[in-house]
Amino acid sequence: MKQWQVLRTVFPDIITDNFDFVDYKTGDDRHDYWLEEREYMSREDYRKAQTGKVV
Repeated sequence: MKQWQVLRTVFPDIITDNFDFVDYKTGDDRHDYWLEEREYMSREDYRKAQTGKVV
């Protein structure tokens, strides 16, 4: 099984749909994952014209 397939089973869909996993490190007692937000809007946000900008 590939890494992205494993991460999809651990993280919720909202995370895996909107972020790319760019790096990770493992230690004796923890796993650290670095995420990068994807540069697109969901269809729902696009229809509602929600860009995340605060006015």
